[in-house]
Amino acid sequence: MGLIDFPNPSSWITSIRDDDQKRETINAVTSAAYSAWISFLWRTGQRNLFGFGPAIRDAAVSTYLSLHALEKKGFLTLALPKDLVASDVVSKFQTGATKK
Repeated sequence: MGLIDFPNPSSWITSIRDDDQKRETINAVTSAAYSAWISFLWRTGQRNLFGFGPAIRDAAVSTYLSLHALEKKGFLTLALPKDLVASDVVSKFQTGATKK
């Protein structure tokens, strides 16, 4: 370290590239974790364990709908069963705030 340190543009570019890779890795791991959790809830709900099937399926759909906004923004890429994202299943839920 000298008296005067000049900025190094190549280190800036490298750090930007590293940050992009870190961000993509975080997005991929987060997407995989949420996809696995939602799929687990959905499939467990279909088995109707202890009579909680519909509640577990509803939890899976509501989790999906809550994260759908992040998927639209490109932060998440969810891989889910087709029967979960079917329009007749999703249409039973209301998204957004309600006004009184």
